[in-house]
Amino acid sequence: MEDLSNDLLIETWSRLPWKMAARCKSISKRFSALFSQRDFIERSIVHHHTLFENMNEEEHEKQYHLNRVARRVLMLTFCPTLHLCNPQNQNQNQLSLSFMGLEFDQELTDPFGPYACIVGFSNGLLLCKRSKLERDYFVCNPVTKEWVQLPPLPPLPQHGETRRACEGFVCEPYYSVEENRVSFNRHRFRAVLLVSPPNFDVTMTKVKFGAAIFSSETWEWKTKLVSWDERFAPVLYGDVGVEYEGRLFFREKLSLVVYDPFVEDDVCYPIRYPSGLLARRGFAIRRGIHVGVSCGALRIFHGFFVGFGPAGCAGVVLTLWELEEECGWRLLYDTYLPLKEYDGPIPIGGFYFANVDYPITVLAFHPHHGDVVFFPYIDQVYVFNFKTDTFGPSGYRVDQFPVPFEIISFPLPFCPTPLPSMPFNHIH
Repeated sequence: MEDLSNDLLIETWSRLPWKMAARCKSISKRFSALFSQRDFIERSIVHHHTLFENMNEEEHEKQYHLNRVARRVLMLTFCPTLHLCNPQNQNQNQLSLSFMGLEFDQELTDPFGPYACIVGFSNGLLLCKRSKLERDYFVCNPVTKEWVQLPPLPPLPQHGETRRACEGFVCEPYYSVEENRVSFNRHRFRAVLLVSPPNFDVTMTKVKFGAAIFSSETWEWKTKLVSWDERFAPVLYGDVGVEYEGRLFFREKLSLVVYDPFVEDDVCYPIRYPSGLLARRGFAIRRGIHVGVSCGALRIFHGFFVGFGPAGCAGVVLTLWELEEECGWRLLYDTYLPLKEYDGPIPIGGFYFANVDYPITVLAFHPHHGDVVFFPYIDQVYVFNFKTDTFGPSGYRVDQFPVPFEIISFPLPFCPTPLPSMPFNHIH
């Protein structure tokens, strides 16, 4: 290989899965230098972007993997071009957080003690902490294993219970592809906490929430008051924000609370839930809703059991909505499934009672297949396809049952996102 020209080596390596190509760096200093060249990165992104665009729907549905990255957290990844999995053992973890220390090792953590949490994710980077109640934050790339600890969080202005703070993370894209041309961006990230004021009441008007925003450019937290000018104040439940197009979306009883930490960091505003959901009980709304991103669009799932449905028997109602900025919410699916049609167990968490609607839970959307969602059932993860009305096991079991677990739907970019350049060398 030493006799090959640089151009030929770059052309060859750019067609390999990223992790396989990365192994070539150790062959020689020359190979390591070529791997870091802009030409190699551009060709690799374009090649794998083209492969992805040419994948059909069936391939998208099958190309996913579940990784246990913390005791109660599974990570759903879709990465056929990165070649992270072990072909001999598809169930083996492709990714973990153990490179950041024992507190993040999913195998060594105390099964009855604190556990690591992922409280934000965006464009290939994660915002993590060592336990649910602590406020020491880490940003990492689980593919390259780069990580950095953020400075201590300052006191929040006009804060209520910080243990119920809403948390979120936004990272700008490292690159963009248009007509087979790659442009690289000076990407930045923001870590965000929002906290309700003390003595909070939903009838309050002109509410101001306490906020802490961390900037990767200044390497500092700033605290401020964030305005909410609607008639009724939202109840912040300590949610993890969903990042979509540079904004964070938090669930609330009647609406999504939207916050933009880059453009308008002193105000948040609502997007009301679809009108078809608001007729349901408030407790069922929040518990039965899943908000996430699939196929590049913000979506809401709402599901509930019914004691007596149209078929005269118990069943489940599953609805899926997509946000269209100009027109509001568009209903994609409104599916009723009588339970009598299924011989085996229906793989949906929760219970149902006669004549009482009760919410059910989706854990994640498939990031690149708009008809596929993931449900919990006892100690397994099941897959449901809206288009075909079919359930099926994912093949992944959760050994900590009956402890609740969550799934992080984490689409990976074709080239791993580096941590942004920082004022000081804090990166590990």
